[in-house]
Amino acid sequence: MVWSDEERERVKRDLEKYDFISVREEGSKANVEELLNKDVPIHMDPTILLDKKEWNDLIPKEKIYAGKYILYYSLGQNKEHINLVKKISKLLDYTSRKGEDIADPWYTGNFDATYRDVKEGCEALLDECLLHL
Repeated sequence: MVWSDEERERVKRDLEKYDFISVREEGSKANVEELLNKDVPIHMDPTILLDKKEWNDLIPKEKIYAGKYILYYSLGQNKEHINLVKKISKLLDYTSRKGEDIADPWYTGNFDATYRDVKEGCEALLDECLLHL
């Protein structure tokens, strides 16, 4: 990756705040090691470094954000993906449950409910599209 001097210093300063750093691939390893002048391990998926109990201990018992949201994680900004996320957030508006949120398995632990919500929204959206053919 090619960084300007300003970007390089900002990234270095930010990374130096962490006690432990790992990366997912060789390219990131080389960049971070060059920046920090120290060995950085590669972990295919750092989330598996903790077991279920450790993750559960980290999860707040109540919602920390009461508003409507969708967590979208990406390595880069992509307007097409952001627009898709916005559309997904409105999926239940095509059903009789307009204004409701798709069940959040992070808080409910119920992936079946999330699947049902998404399926219901997709089927209703398809019906809406077919009306306009």
